[in-house]
Amino acid sequence: MIITFCGHRNVTGRDKVSEKVYEVLKGLDKNEQIDFYLGEYGDFDRIARKCCEKYKKEINSSVKLYFVTPYLDDMYLKNRYNEEDFDGIIYPEIENVPFKYAILKRNFWMADQADMIIACVNNTWGGASNMLRYALRRDKNCINLGNYGLI
Repeated sequence: MIITFCGHRNVTGRDKVSEKVYEVLKGLDKNEQIDFYLGEYGDFDRIARKCCEKYKKEINSSVKLYFVTPYLDDMYLKNRYNEEDFDGIIYPEIENVPFKYAILKRNFWMADQADMIIACVNNTWGGASNMLRYALRRDKNCINLGNYGLI
């Protein structure tokens, strides 16, 4: 099973959001092989990674955490990717995408790969809401912990 996350760069009430994310993770099948695809771009991504690390340490040590990068730029990777935090790095086939659209296309690629998307979307605008709407149009299993109503 592949699980990915989408949420805003700035999150208020981080502790509460973290508790909600971890509650969802605790409800997963503990015997299933799970790969977490993480973006590592903002507050929600860091919350998601910390919850995945905790899940791996406390519940299912066989899960894998993967950093999915939109760029192969050395400076970007140096600032976002720490080998100690992840089991690997994935670069989707988006090399022909213009630089300014790479994160959007990476997010859509992550949604396409995922069996489940855990979101914390509170706004109708921005990258997180775009990714969530994209996933919903593809009938993905989405759990939104935010306030944005899903029609």
